[in-house]
Amino acid sequence: MLRLVVRGREIRWMAAGVVLFLARSTLAQDRPPELIDLPSVIAPHGEPAGPVELIAEVDPEGRARVTACEDSAARCEVARRAVEASSFAPARRGDRPIRARVRLRLRLVRASAPPADPYGDVPPDPS
Repeated sequence: MLRLVVRGREIRWMAAGVVLFLARSTLAQDRPPELIDLPSVIAPHGEPAGPVELIAEVDPEGRARVTACEDSAARCEVARRAVEASSFAPARRGDRPIRARVRLRLRLVRASAPPADPYGDVPPDPS
């Protein structure tokens, strides 16, 4: 038992409870989710390349689900597919995986070439 005198009044604490509280607050550090793998994010045809900001929720198993995106529907859709196909290490509280909400900024890139015409490389019939 720990005794503390404040303004002439004695306050008694259980020392073990105070130590346990302090140990828990310093040891149980929260760690945010970590992105392990992200597929390429190619801007949709006719849409500009550049950043897309969104909010995703990562569950304790490391699966992500986009909850908000404020961009064009086409850009948000390719960003959503990329995030939901990504691998995350879940957020942790101490040793325990927990659900967490994160703000992500993805960079959409232009495709290196326009979609190929499936008949464009066929040579003309010599007959």
